[in-house]
Order: sequence, then structure tokens, then C-alpha cells
Amino acid sequence: MTKSPYFWSLLFLFITPELSAQTAKWEFGPMFLSSNYMGDLVSTRYPTLKGGEWGSGFFLRRDLTERFSLRLNAAYGQFKGADTNFPDQLGARGFTFKGSATDLSLLGEWDLFGKRRYNKGNFKKTFSPYVFGGIGLGFIQPNPVFPAASLTLSTVQADINADFSKTTFVLPFGGGLRYDLSKRTTLGAEMGLRMTFSDYVDGISKSASTDYNDWYVFTGISLSYRFGRYVDTDGDRVVDRYDKCPTIQGELTLNGCPDTDGDGIIDENDQCPYQRGASGMNGCPDKDADGIPDKDDRCPDIVGLRALKGCPDGDGDGIADIDDACPDKMGFDYTKGCPDTDRDSIADALDKCPMEKGLVVNQGCPDKDTDRDGVVDRLDECPDKIGLIIFKGCPDSDGDGLTDRLDLCPDKAGLSIYDGCPDSDGDGIPDKEDMCPTEAGVKNMKGCPEAKKEELKVLEKALTGVQFDPSKSTLKKVSFPILDKVAELLKKYPNYDLSIIGHTDSDGDNAKNKTLSEGRAKACLDYLATKGVAATRMKSAGFGEEKPLVPNTSKTNKAQNRRVEFELIEPK
Repeated sequence: MTKSPYFWSLLFLFITPELSAQTAKWEFGPMFLSSNYMGDLVSTRYPTLKGGEWGSGFFLRRDLTERFSLRLNAAYGQFKGADTNFPDQLGARGFTFKGSATDLSLLGEWDLFGKRRYNKGNFKKTFSPYVFGGIGLGFIQPNPVFPAASLTLSTVQADINADFSKTTFVLPFGGGLRYDLSKRTTLGAEMGLRMTFSDYVDGISKSASTDYNDWYVFTGISLSYRFGRYVDTDGDRVVDRYDKCPTIQGELTLNGCPDTDGDGIIDENDQCPYQRGASGMNGCPDKDADGIPDKDDRCPDIVGLRALKGCPDGDGDGIADIDDACPDKMGFDYTKGCPDTDRDSIADALDKCPMEKGLVVNQGCPDKDTDRDGVVDRLDECPDKIGLIIFKGCPDSDGDGLTDRLDLCPDKAGLSIYDGCPDSDGDGIPDKEDMCPTEAGVKNMKGCPEAKKEELKVLEKALTGVQFDPSKSTLKKVSFPILDKVAELLKKYPNYDLSIIGHTDSDGDNAKNKTLSEGRAKACLDYLATKGVAATRMKSAGFGEEKPLVPNTSKTNKAQNRRVEFELIEPK
């Protein structure tokens, strides 16, 4: 393939008159490129425009929609690379490379502003960004040069004697920006990456890096010509000469007339232009194939009877299943298709006495007083329990003025504001939600009292008062009094849990410090457990030297960082 961009320009001018007789939306044009290579003899794995070589190409594009098009692309470019692009020992290796690649690819393009350019036949100049991707073949011509001193290396010999294919699949992708100079001509600029399936674009693999395949990049400008003589008033890609609906956007297969629902029947002849149908139904759908078009079918998804407007009648009672509350049992119109055994106008399913005629207000039953509490069942809200008339027949077992069915604590006299439950300690929190029902507390502590600030000072004293043998997790006896006070605090406030966190200074190995801090926190937990504090209320951890209070720059600071922190955890 020729390397000159002028060749493509001449080819473009030569072929344009031949193609311009077509009426489809085609574009053809040359490309003037800079080609760059990314492989073993460049210092980056990312696209770069430095050190580019001249290239050229041409393309043929077919617009399938206003935004999407297919493009046949041919491009040629030269590449170069050298070890001098690398620092230190790689630069002394002395490998160089010059080569070329011919690229044939089929691309799909997505034009972000395509609809702005051609709107119902009205052309508008605009800048339009686009992206593309596809598949292609790369025909590579590598020409590596190895210094004489390296020719004895087995890896160099492996590359010199490598039997690799000079044809490789490529996956091209990238993006660009085009500007319409006129309705026919467009100027574009783009950058496209070619991911190859070969590590021999530069002819070098074994003697360099085998971790990645080589890439190359084409960057440049293009000039395209849109050809095809047509007048398409409605912009539906059917020229007016062949368009039976030239002022309305339509379908190519229907001679330019619209078919909104896509059923092959033009809207003008379609009784259901917004629903896909059949010609035998004048373009209307009949999903259940019962001979009744869906627009007239009350049950379009189920085969039915014409007399019932397309709905089935499973029980044969003359009531369509869609209207039948009991579609599997014969019934009556007045009960919506449900049976009424006692003929009291109340369907059996709603009749509490289906075998005995009753009253509608009594749900089909005659007046009864089942529990004999003086309130007839139809007025008795608790007909199976002896109750009080003032409570409409419902009982109040604990006599707190709230019926049992509304009383969350029916066996204990309580207050209505707490749904009948008591508040023994009068702290505004009902006993059922109070963790300390006999001791007045606060809501955020679930009814238990909060620890006082002066009592919490014992935790601050424990920060320095708890001491250990040097480099060990053994508690010194001097620590016991302060830990005993911590235990007393936890016993006094049983709703609190305790977090014990150990820390060290930066002396020594970090991993050992972490283990030491964990052991010291655990030693405190174990001691408190011996003093009657449940282990389930405590958790311990160690962070070693990770969280110092002050910089570890002096003995005093390091002493502050060697600590065990105690923190009360409020109930959730």
C-alpha cells in the first residue's frame, strides 16, 4: 500500500463521481494521519502523540440511522521505537525498531448529535462528537535491529527466529469530532487505538516484555464527502420520488408511509395504528386468537365467547369469569356469580350462616347472643367472649378501662397512653419497653438511669492507673483497685457494655506491639470477669502503635501512648 496521503486524495476525487449516483447516505474521504506505537521499545503503556510518523488512509461510511453508522476503514502508518526511551540498564541494551502497519477494519460509529444535523431533511451545520469501535485486521511489517553484542542471547535469537504471523486481529476503538463545512463535506479529527493480538508489531517479544501485546494509535484529520442525489422532504430515508407519504416520516419497506406499531400495515389502513396486529383484523391485535380483536375483547389474553365480549365462562352460569367472583361455582347475578345456598341474598363466602337465612346487617345470620352477655352478636365486637355493654360486648380483664383486644397488657392494670401497660417506676417508659422497670431512668437508656459524669471519671483514671509488667500483658497489683472500681460501675449500671482497647508506643516490632496491646486489653477483660462482670457485656481489641495520643518522640510521650482505654457503650 502506498504511503503517500496524496494518493488517497486522488483516489477520492476519482471514485466520487462513480458513487454519487447512489441514493443512499454514503460518505467517502481521505485521512491524514500521525501513527504512534505502544510496545516494548517505548517508555509508556498509554497513548502518546510524541514521536509520531506520517500515515494515511481512506474510509467509506454508511449512515444507518441519524446517529449510528458503519464505516469501512483503511489506514497505513509507520512506527519507530528505541531502548533509549528507557532509563538505566534498559537504555544500554541498544534495541531499535522501525516498522509499519496496514489496518483494515469495520467500525460502528455513534454520533452524539446526529439528529441535529439532519432533522426531517433540514440540514444544520454543527460540531458533532462521536465514538467508534469495531474489529479489523492489521498487516504488520516489523524491522527490529539488535546490537551485535546481544546476538548471542537466547531471547534475542528467539525473536530473530520467531515464526509469528504478520497478520493480526485488531480491536479498534476511539473517538473524534467532526464539523460540517456544508451539507456534502465534513472536516473531522479523531484518535483511534488499535489493540492487537500480537506482541510482534515491533518484532520483539522474548527479549523484552512478554506481559502485554503491542498497540498502535492513529491520530489525524479527515475530509469526507456525502454523496447521493435525493430529495427527502420528510427525512424518512425514502426519496420523494418513491415516497407514497412524502410529507410524513415512514418506513422504507412500506414505500415511505408510517407504520407506528410495526405490524406491516400502514397507519392509514390500520384501525389500531398504535398496536401491532394482523391483516385479518384490520391491523388490530388478537392475542388470544378467539376471532375478536383486542380493542373489542374484554379478555384479550384468554380465549372467550363472543356473547360475553371475548371472555370465558368457566362455570357456565352466564357470567363472564372476569365479572364472576366465584368463577368455578355456579351462582347468581345478585351475588356476582357466587352461590347463595340459603337464598338470603348473601353469597355463601360472605355468609356466616350459609345454611340459615339471616340478615344482611348480621352477615347472613339471625340475631343471636352467642356469649350471652346481653349484646347481640351483630352488635357485639367480641361475640365469643363475655363482656360489658359499655365496651360493645368486649371484656376488660384488668379493669383499667381498656378492652382486652386493645390492651397490650390485658393481665395488668395500666394506662391508656401506654396501650394498657403499666409504668411501675413512673419514668414515662412503659414496663414492657423498660430495661429497668423498678428504677426511674431515661428514654435513650431504655428506661435505665444514666451514669453520672463524676462516676465516669474512674474510666479516665484507669487510662493511667492500669499498669503491666514491662513488655508483658501481666497486670501489676497496683492496677487492681482501679479495675475494681470499673467493675463496680458496670454492676451499678447493668445496661451498659464496655469496650477495652489496648495501645503501645512505637518501640519494637509493629506486629508484636499489636499482639501485646491485644493481650493487655484481654487481661483487663478477664480480670473484670472475675469480679462478676459478664464477659458478654465486654469486648476487647488492640491497635498496637497505630493510634498514638502524641508523637513517639520522647520517653514522656511514649509513656502516654502505652495505655488501655475503657469506654462505656450505651444500649442500642
